[in-house]
Amino acid sequence: ATHVSSSWPAHPHFEEDDVACVNDYPAFIARVRNRIHCTDKELAWAGNSWRRKLENLHRLYPDKPILVSEFGYPSLQDTRGGAMGEDTQARALMAEARGMAAPYVTGITVWCWADHPWPEENFVRYMTTSPYGVLKRDRTKTRAFSVVTRLFRQKQSDAHRSP
Repeated sequence: ATHVSSSWPAHPHFEEDDVACVNDYPAFIARVRNRIHCTDKELAWAGNSWRRKLENLHRLYPDKPILVSEFGYPSLQDTRGGAMGEDTQARALMAEARGMAAPYVTGITVWCWADHPWPEENFVRYMTTSPYGVLKRDRTKTRAFSVVTRLFRQKQSDAHRSP
């Protein structure tokens, strides 16, 4: 039994769960709130944010595996540089994934595989397509696609080497 929480850092309620499933978007949230420019230093902060929050959660629930059920960063197709560039998305995903490298983290799930329609509302400036995919609507691969591929292949390789 499990549930997914995006409020887990402030309200970690996983007493009844078999697996703690958590969502967070520290790089994107910090960019929006603090108007950061997504430098390598700022993206490293996002990875460290994951590390600290996951360590705290593990201290509270040392016998529960943790699944990062959502993390991601948006990009606009064919955009390079800037806050919404495909290269920034790739760097953000890699930086955040580094913060999840702990033995009690059983897996990570990137949000999301491909851009998709969503309702027009003021979630991300009334966009009608989710910009979080590592593939765009036409299935064009973004720069983040190769990062995610390398990341998951490395994890798969590491798992096969473990005794």
